[in-house]
Amino acid sequence: VDMTEVDRPGPNISGLMVWNELNVVVTQGIDLKLGYEFYDPDVDLKNGSFSRAVVGAEFFLLSGVELRPMYRINLEDLPSGSKLNNDEIQLMFHFYL
Repeated sequence: VDMTEVDRPGPNISGLMVWNELNVVVTQGIDLKLGYEFYDPDVDLKNGSFSRAVVGAEFFLLSGVELRPMYRINLEDLPSGSKLNNDEIQLMFHFYL
């Protein structure tokens, strides 16, 4: 959890960020990932916040090589009647020296 405050002329802006992640080892070299994040850049406004849920896995293919496919569900606080589907599929490669 992190809280921010932006000093500016007039009223200050307070924000809130939350990140949670759960990693479960299925077997050596395979981990499952579940995550949730929330961001509200101005807690005094009724809308403008968003949250995301993440489901994925980590595969440690070789020593120093990781493959991480993830699906991120974006949950924006949109005005009434608005529809937006901008979920993401991510595929990351990590190379460790």
